[in-house]
Amino acid sequence: MLIDNWGGCLSSAIKIIENEYALTVFPNPASSVLNVRLNGTKNLHNGELALFNMLGVQVFSRANLSGRSFQFQTDLSSGIYHYQLSAEKEILGKGKIIIK
Repeated sequence: MLIDNWGGCLSSAIKIIENEYALTVFPNPASSVLNVRLNGTKNLHNGELALFNMLGVQVFSRANLSGRSFQFQTDLSSGIYHYQLSAEKEILGKGKIIIK
């Protein structure tokens, strides 16, 4: 079993492959618009972006993402959130974003 950066357990079936996708999430800090861009060598197919609050509760999710660039409207409260981009049981990128 793998332990993620937030202290939670991940299924051993999940593989982390961040370097192949070189994920950029901006602006940081963000307000109501969040942009995600893939700078690596691969396009995303059937991906999912999820945001989690500091307690690890998922507060935002968008699925069926394909391509290299995405823009989302959010209505999240101000705070620090963890984001995770995944596809087919693989974590493609993760990090933190501040919503102001």
